[in-house]
Amino acid sequence: LTALQKGEEVRNLKHYWYTSWPDQKTPDQAPPLLQLVLEVEEAMQSAEEKNAPVIVHCR
Repeated sequence: LTALQKGEEVRNLKHYWYTSWPDQKTPDQAPPLLQLVLEVEEAMQSAEEKNAPVIVHCR
């Protein structure tokens, strides 16, 4: 968890990194990726900021 601050505004950032995605391919198995999705959803539900966006990006 990282706190970012600009002036009086503070935003908390939680970063998830899925390292098993093969380069230029799709994963061979879905369960590890689905586990990551579940972890992110659980974190969203327990977070104080309920309407915070989830941003997904590749390298």
